[in-house]
Amino acid sequence: ETAPATKPVATAVPPAALAAATSSAPAQPAASPAGGADNDAVNATVSAWARAWSNKDVDAYLAFYATDFATPNGQTRQVWEQDRRARIVGKSKITVSLTDVEVHINGDKAQVQFRQDYKADHLNTNSHKTLTLVKTNGKWLIQQERSGA
Repeated sequence: ETAPATKPVATAVPPAALAAATSSAPAQPAASPAGGADNDAVNATVSAWARAWSNKDVDAYLAFYATDFATPNGQTRQVWEQDRRARIVGKSKITVSLTDVEVHINGDKAQVQFRQDYKADHLNTNSHKTLTLVKTNGKWLIQQERSGA
């Protein structure tokens, strides 16, 4: 008698659990592709930025920065670009590799944290970096850059 009573209860629970799972399942996939696509786009942008830097392609490198990029020390954009250009072109070889990349997206803003291994000529540094990106006209661009140990 216990087995038959348990059996109907057991068959009654899975359909309810299944109904709950299927009712919440459509909401997750609907939200996931957009977040996934943006996540992929942000990752691709940051990888391409590091690649342009490593290739010493200054024009491509600078194109990853938003027009409202917060330049360090209150420099004008023009002075900052001239400084970056001189630092990149002046190196015989640059290698920039990123590890432990974490992307957090909130609407049209993304924060990317990673470890950056930078090698150029006689300089070799490994530091933590945070980029704030903003989605502008469908493109993710760097709005702010912070480095730390």
